[in-house]
Amino acid sequence: MFAAIDLGSNSFRMHIGTHDGEAMRIVKTSRDQIRLAGGLDANGNLTESAISAALTSLAGFGQTMRNYPLTAARVVGTNTLRVAKNTAQLLPLAEKAIGYPI
Repeated sequence: MFAAIDLGSNSFRMHIGTHDGEAMRIVKTSRDQIRLAGGLDANGNLTESAISAALTSLAGFGQTMRNYPLTAARVVGTNTLRVAKNTAQLLPLAEKAIGYPI
């Protein structure tokens, strides 16, 4: 089983699937409307409330992922995580919350 997690600017999405012949079959999907981009302040930093929402979502995804026998997981951050000036502070906490590297 495999997991793919997209940490987008508006929502975080998780798909867990299994290889079924020549295709992937999704067995679990989750989506949290985080609006991370809306949590950027005037200085380009993620606000504490945006970080809190992100960590809550990732902890939930991590809990769900532990219920499946995963052989691989990929967690990717998109634009907001690339442009936020305080991403380096968030990433270690986020990786701990979800249990996988980002």
